Amino acid sequence: MEQATVHDVPDRFGAADLTALTEQINHDTSLATAHVASRATGMVTQTLAAGPDLVDHYEHPTGLLGPYGKALITAAVDARRLGVTAPLPSDFLTAAVPGYLTDTQRANAPHDWETHALAYACTPVRHVVSALSLVPHPTGMGARPGVVQLADYLVYHGNNSRRLNAPPESFWAAARHLTNAADLHALADAARLRGRLFHATSIYLRISEIPGVLALLTGIAHQVGDEVRAENLAHQAAEFGDGSALVALAEARMETGDQNGAETLYRQAADLSHPDALLALGNIHSGAGEHIAAEGLYRQAIDAGLTGVELTKVRRALADICEQSGRQSEAEQWRRRAGSGFQSFQLRALSDIQQRSGGKEAAERTFEKYAADGDHIALVILAEMREEAGDHIEAEEYAHRAAEAGLMDGFNYLAITRANAGDLVSAERLARLATDGGSIWALWELARVSSDEPSWEKVIRYGLTADGCPADPWW
Repeated sequence: MEQATVHDVPDRFGAADLTALTEQINHDTSLATAHVASRATGMVTQTLAAGPDLVDHYEHPTGLLGPYGKALITAAVDARRLGVTAPLPSDFLTAAVPGYLTDTQRANAPHDWETHALAYACTPVRHVVSALSLVPHPTGMGARPGVVQLADYLVYHGNNSRRLNAPPESFWAAARHLTNAADLHALADAARLRGRLFHATSIYLRISEIPGVLALLTGIAHQVGDEVRAENLAHQAAEFGDGSALVALAEARMETGDQNGAETLYRQAADLSHPDALLALGNIHSGAGEHIAAEGLYRQAIDAGLTGVELTKVRRALADICEQSGRQSEAEQWRRRAGSGFQSFQLRALSDIQQRSGGKEAAERTFEKYAADGDHIALVILAEMREEAGDHIEAEEYAHRAAEAGLMDGFNYLAITRANAGDLVSAERLARLATDGGSIWALWELARVSSDEPSWEKVIRYGLTADGCPADPWW
């Protein structure tokens, strides 16, 4: 003890300390984790000390009632990673717990399991931090009753460890205990992307007054084949000045070849100055060779707030129209404003060039370098290339790496490729991985082409909604 040197460590790191910390996080994963998990509090040292023990307390529960505490914490982890930001009601967490337990654990649960589970989750680890903690009153003293918050370290841990896990049915049903509109919207979006259409619909109906929600409900109604309800929802949204549902329905009409019906709906949405409707009408006129009308609609779409990929496409279309009419200077302006296009398209074009000039091995080395530099789209392309080469195991490894970075495109591609090759077992397995990660496309495609069953029956058979739910999700 006499030879020890004592250093005083501040309770919280200041701005200068945190700036210095950011210079080191790329070389130390522990520091990187602590930096993310303690960003709001500045308690970096405490996080480093207690974080690993907190994860162990969560992942390896002790005692007869530990598993109930773990289930409670896992429900909180899933809520946070799927977009719930407000303090979590205890009623929500306890209602979600059953789906995280085994049949035996549920059968043997004591009558006061909720109390013990909450006590386990709120137990301080190293006297520093607990998995769940009380929420201070916003203005006065004491804690807000009936709500808790998840430790930042577990938010970071859960985002990674449960990225590919879909919450159980009890989790979605427990959403009835949430009241924050933004949180409900986030959960409904997550349910929809994961194919839990029944629960997505139930949650969306609670917040149907939010702009854009009726459009999402319109899309779900069309997806399950309820066209009458889809059109009613679209016109209901239009009455509130929201043309997005009309656009969604018009797009569905176009997919079925009903261009006249689609154009009528697009015009109704265009009357509400919806940019996507104006764009679609511009494309229809352009396809018919009516370039003057198309140009006017494209310009209106830009003025109405068109953004993203579609804005780039419109600027290129306007450049072509101006060039055809001899307005070279204006055409060049639109081309410059259009930018360089899409990263994924560029990378795939580069892949084709590389394979033609230097062979597949050279192309793969190039994309390995891109992937190492953090380009996640390169991982998807590598998965595609390995699958084409017949290396199915490595293809899945790349798809998993892309999924860990948040891209499910690799799983989707492999699922459809395997299905086309006749390997339906592997295809469904990969499609379910994509669905658990938030992308329903591949599994829906497998359901759509599998047989002549009605859409909603196929959805239920493929597990895209809650087991045992009624065939009509609008009850």
